[in-house]
Amino acid sequence: QINFLIPPQTATGTATFRIGTAASTATVSTIAPALFSANGSGFGVAAATAVRTQAGNPGMQTPLAVVQCGSSGCTSIPIDTGVDTPVYLSLYGTGIRKLSSMAAVTCTINGISVPVLYAGPQGQFAGLDQVNVPLTLNLRGSGESNVVLTVDGHTANAVTINVQ
Repeated sequence: QINFLIPPQTATGTATFRIGTAASTATVSTIAPALFSANGSGFGVAAATAVRTQAGNPGMQTPLAVVQCGSSGCTSIPIDTGVDTPVYLSLYGTGIRKLSSMAAVTCTINGISVPVLYAGPQGQFAGLDQVNVPLTLNLRGSGESNVVLTVDGHTANAVTINVQ
């Protein structure tokens, strides 16, 4: 695996990438959303974080475990949604930051539309994008659920979370 950043001024269209003597062509797009998975395959449990907040004091946040990885792979940890303790999920990926507008970003969990509160650069790591969504109460009992993100009409790979 080789990870690299494409300079922001790179024109869209076909480009040749060279690493040492090896060369390959690929299409450079403005938007190419991809969500990261905990096992690095692009499928399975989302590489995500979650926080529980207090309804009266949203600044008071408690981190929640979303995934557990071990020698046998990665498994989701059920997330309990709360009435007075809203839970917010942060998904991580790439190819999202050049979105045309927040209105052009949609997310479904278990086929249920959830509001997208933020989509853009994560801010700490170059090339890493973040999408923040609330785990709404109508998701309760969904269990292992597909998360589907669409940005400017381009759908990312589906990852999963577990909603208790």
